[in-house]
Amino acid sequence: MSSLSLGVSWLAVLTLCAGGANLALLWVVRQYRDRPGGTWFVALVGAMAAVCFSYGVGLTVFEPVALRYGLEVLFWLTGGWAAFSWFAFSLAYTGRGRLLRSGPIVGIAAIVVVLTVLLSTNQYHQLAWTEFRVVPAYGAATVRYDRGIALTAGFALIAVLIASSLVVLLETVVSYGRLFRLQTVALALTPVLPTVALLTYVFEIGSMPRVNLLPLTLVPHMLLDTYALYGGDMFKFDPATRRIGERTAIDDVDTPVVTVDNDARIITFNAAAGPLLDADDRSIVGDPLDEHLSATVDPARSEQDIELLEGGRRRHYRTTASPFYDADETRLGYTVAFQDITDIVQRERHFEVLNRVLRHNLRNDLTVVTGHASRVESQLDDPELSESVSIVVDESQQLLELADRARELDRSVREQTEPSAVELRSVIDQQVGEIDAAASADIAVNVAPSLTVRTDPTLLGLVVGNLLQNAVEHNDADDPVVTVRTDGPARDGQAIRLEIADNGPGIPSNEVAVLEDGSETALEHGSGLGLWVVQTGVTALGGDLSFSTGEEGTTVAVVIPGLVDDAGDEAAHHS
Repeated sequence: MSSLSLGVSWLAVLTLCAGGANLALLWVVRQYRDRPGGTWFVALVGAMAAVCFSYGVGLTVFEPVALRYGLEVLFWLTGGWAAFSWFAFSLAYTGRGRLLRSGPIVGIAAIVVVLTVLLSTNQYHQLAWTEFRVVPAYGAATVRYDRGIALTAGFALIAVLIASSLVVLLETVVSYGRLFRLQTVALALTPVLPTVALLTYVFEIGSMPRVNLLPLTLVPHMLLDTYALYGGDMFKFDPATRRIGERTAIDDVDTPVVTVDNDARIITFNAAAGPLLDADDRSIVGDPLDEHLSATVDPARSEQDIELLEGGRRRHYRTTASPFYDADETRLGYTVAFQDITDIVQRERHFEVLNRVLRHNLRNDLTVVTGHASRVESQLDDPELSESVSIVVDESQQLLELADRARELDRSVREQTEPSAVELRSVIDQQVGEIDAAASADIAVNVAPSLTVRTDPTLLGLVVGNLLQNAVEHNDADDPVVTVRTDGPARDGQAIRLEIADNGPGIPSNEVAVLEDGSETALEHGSGLGLWVVQTGVTALGGDLSFSTGEEGTTVAVVIPGLVDDAGDEAAHHS
């Protein structure tokens, strides 16, 4: 047995340093094993470190030849598996991880295994190489041998795997543009220098034909990997999330669908989601979802009801979130569908109102009517007969008004007309003219005549009329005054804020609480239908309703969407 003969050269030192650098990168990237392609990337970096160490140590071994032979075998084995790991990483990283279980890829892996066995047992069949010998060069233990069919097949397979990986990565750049350009281009460039070095060695090109420079070229490979990792957020925002997300989004349905990653950043969305996100292109990809919605959506919740502003109008949506996974069952993000339930919500509230009318108001008032009618019947000659009859008439009249409002509400909600441009001042003036002429309140209208909104004029009139009627009827001040005014644009200029103020006693807190909660209980309910008509009408218009009560009276604010023109000076009108 030959004695151990070692020699340290600059070539061996540089190669071992390259191995150390890759080992350091391996320590860093191990934390990304659970990311798409992360396991294969860790395997790649580990294989590259093994390539450098096996070749670097081999350059120091002159004797025994058997040891040098074994290190050369290890070099080619780790190099082959590095190429396969790189290919597998490119598939998994770009969202094609499911292909790793396909027949062709399994076949390629089987070929690598066969070549591994052939290289490991070459001394028995000589299919990888023959005439192995140590030929010192530049102070290093370089080797020469005649390549066999197995090693030639290995070269070809490595070339095919690297070329295929480049195609996969560059396709991602073309498909997804700027979003993944930095990290993907950096990754695509990493095998260029190692490939050139390998070809130079195989075909004995250049001034150092016996020196395999491939391990040294793994240093720029490592630097490009590091840039992709930190400069391009390689594993923080990866193409696999978008590609797999795209497969889950349904572009040809009317339901808005948005795909987000685990951090709720937009990956992709279908055409129906464009108006919802106020975007008609892909420039918002990568932005947090909440930046493009007027409400917070939690993808981790399977179902959630939210209110959104869409085109200046308030709509109700039910979100349904479903997680999606890669081939290794690692969750990559969520697909969020937005179902428009505005009509359902309004219908439910509408039915609640009608149910309250039949269950509470009509029943109680009819009890009053019945009681007084019985009194009249039992006391026909009573002096108080006329007063009782008057009460019957008053209560009956209120019931008629109540029924009229219920019918008006039902008709207005069910028969909404297409929005049209109307002058807000003319709608207000019309409703002021319909107020009982006997009303003692002074109504002041401070609204510019040119102010125009695109809305449902019937619903708008219903809202304004009921607010005016409520302000006049319940105002017990000595000199009742009602003021109608605008308080400037709202919703970034897409709506107008209309205020109706009075100097009356104010709306009871329980009435306001019922309207704000949107429902009633046995202990808390409203006493009249007028404000419910207003609330339902404002909701149908896509607006907002708020109340403010103080010592000087009550101010009701209505945000009316669809502002067309708020130009012109405010004018005052008194009625």
